[in-house]
Amino acid sequence: MHLSNNSRYRTNRGFTLAEVLVVVVIIGILALMFLPETTRTKGMAELNLVKSKASSLNMAQASYIGAYGLDTALTQWAGKTNDQRYALLKPFIGYPPPTLADYTVAGYAITFPDNPHQPVAVADSGGTAVVYQ
Repeated sequence: MHLSNNSRYRTNRGFTLAEVLVVVVIIGILALMFLPETTRTKGMAELNLVKSKASSLNMAQASYIGAYGLDTALTQWAGKTNDQRYALLKPFIGYPPPTLADYTVAGYAITFPDNPHQPVAVADSGGTAVVYQ
């Protein structure tokens, strides 16, 4: 018995277009399910980084006061801008970036208090204070 090319015993090679499209749709749905979790995790990581940096600045302020004494520290601290106060604290921060803008996480602002005994203030781009205690 002779079998022709159109026989029912012919083997198929590869996937059909419908099978490939189903796989692509399933992968897309899975990606959309996990995207909100990924963005939320990124936001939480940035917030933790901001809190850590604020804590480091508070420790640097305490070290600064300890090194120079309260009276000298208050005298040097008075009337300075945030960038100038950051420059005073740089020797007390491990591997500090050159400027406060480089140290600050994007989307957040760090403000030094007038008295170095008080903690630094951190706010997001909307002006909402970040609590980092």
